[in-house]
Amino acid sequence: MKTLLTTWLLDALGLLVVDGIMNSISFSGPGALIVTALVLALLNATVKPLLKVLTFPMAFLTLGLFYWVVNALIVYWSFALSSGSFISGFGSAMLASLLLSLINMGLNKLMKG
Repeated sequence: MKTLLTTWLLDALGLLVVDGIMNSISFSGPGALIVTALVLALLNATVKPLLKVLTFPMAFLTLGLFYWVVNALIVYWSFALSSGSFISGFGSAMLASLLLSLINMGLNKLMKG
């Protein structure tokens, strides 16, 4: 199981890449990116499991696609709770969460060898 530090570093790297791809998110500096990545890692570790349990019926009806909305909420809240970071709206959070998932899958594959 990944540690919080590993998750934090991977989220920071992922956010850096997503920032380069998307114009609808921005950071005031490297510190804001690091804090947003920390908030994202903490929300993923604490709030996301609870949301997954609460939204299971909707996820079941949508064959799991509703979990994409849960991921987008976590990304959106991460930006909202972090000063110095900006995301233009929920649609941008959905795209950012998709990109972060793809980037994290690639990084995890690289780490495992």
